[in-house]
Amino acid sequence: MPLSHPPGHAQADFGEALVVIGGVQLKAHYLAVDLPHSDGRFVKSYPAETTEAFCDGHNAAFAFFGGVPQSIVYDCRNSALMGQNANGDSVLIVQSSALKSLSLNLLSLLQDLFPTTV
Repeated sequence: MPLSHPPGHAQADFGEALVVIGGVQLKAHYLAVDLPHSDGRFVKSYPAETTEAFCDGHNAAFAFFGGVPQSIVYDCRNSALMGQNANGDSVLIVQSSALKSLSLNLLSLLQDLFPTTV
């Protein structure tokens, strides 16, 4: 069965790679965001897999793609913001009511900042 990916949806994951910076080998963490329908790819590396890296990486990916995807499927169970639901799916963890309110308005804010969806 051939794979089919509708336009406007993304996949994201954190990974690790060994890099050489200034002659020193280090472990780098990277956020990869992929648009499977168009084969668009964005990767940005960080010294650690943190909430700041998660947010900065998404912001940079949206700017790179010129818009915000309709949805993002995550496969980064170790991310500072990720967890699993009862079905084993990766989900964004929002614990406080203030963050829940913020997350409800986040897509609207992102669409204001990046009015074109990808």
